[in-house]
Amino acid sequence: AAAAARSALAEGAEIILGPLFSETVAAAAPVARAANVPLIAFSSDMQSAGEGVYLLSFPPEIEIARVTEFAMLRGKERFGLIAPANDYGQRVATAFNEVLALRGGVLVHEERYEQDPDKMLAPAKRLAAYSKDIIPPELRHGYDPTKPGSTGASSGNAQGFQAVLMPEQGTLLRALAPLLPYYNVNINQVKLLGVSAWNNPRLTREPALRGGWFAAPDPSITAAFDERFKAAFGEAPPKLASLAYDATLLAARLGQGPRRRDRFDERMIQNRSGYFGADGLFRFKEDGTIERGLAILEIQPGGIQIVDPAPRSFTAGS
Repeated sequence: AAAAARSALAEGAEIILGPLFSETVAAAAPVARAANVPLIAFSSDMQSAGEGVYLLSFPPEIEIARVTEFAMLRGKERFGLIAPANDYGQRVATAFNEVLALRGGVLVHEERYEQDPDKMLAPAKRLAAYSKDIIPPELRHGYDPTKPGSTGASSGNAQGFQAVLMPEQGTLLRALAPLLPYYNVNINQVKLLGVSAWNNPRLTREPALRGGWFAAPDPSITAAFDERFKAAFGEAPPKLASLAYDATLLAARLGQGPRRRDRFDERMIQNRSGYFGADGLFRFKEDGTIERGLAILEIQPGGIQIVDPAPRSFTAGS
């Protein structure tokens, strides 16, 4: 990646698109910075961003913030979390805790699991115990059975969660989601929340996911790109195609600037009005990370439906 960046610069590149992964971004970034050339990379590792490196990707943090804020606007205040015991699960948990703290939500309980269906059983059962209208004293944080009258850290009656964030996908999600109703969680009352990987028609066949919400690009926007891609190449676009398209579109638009010396300047790249691409609205922040206009989608047996469309513009002053 570093050699490719040096080669591009030697040929006169004023902006570099790529690389894909965090380790290759880390290798190419110093080369681009030394030449004062911006790098539009596709990694979702937010630590790779900054100092001229911009991440045109879908980091889980922005999806978690969008779906959590929407759930809270719909009256959900108390949440559960069940996430994989890996780096991705930790990123999700950190983002979830941050948005709850910012918005005044409560994380009632969280669990982690190894990504094996058999190893999901015990964590799901433990989480399910916190779904009751009134959480038993022995499950509350700070409960000490040796002290008479001990009722935990919370005063009064501790209440169970109203929604659960479940950042899993595919066959593992189809194995995990039914465990909550199996362990007596009333999924007609508890809302399941997910990530953009839930945008999979096969998940509509799973009864436990019915009514689940997740944040993702707005299908009413992405459909146009999908149709153009199919017409050109005879197949559905792979996941990275829209990112490559938007990066190229961004570079082409910036390249039309009248002043050659600053057309790829950071002030131009960090346009507060943002850009509207194949996946909808996006803009870069000063730290190189991305903001996106995402929709809220709902899983139903008849298909995946839009319940809150993606914004078409960023609000003034935001």
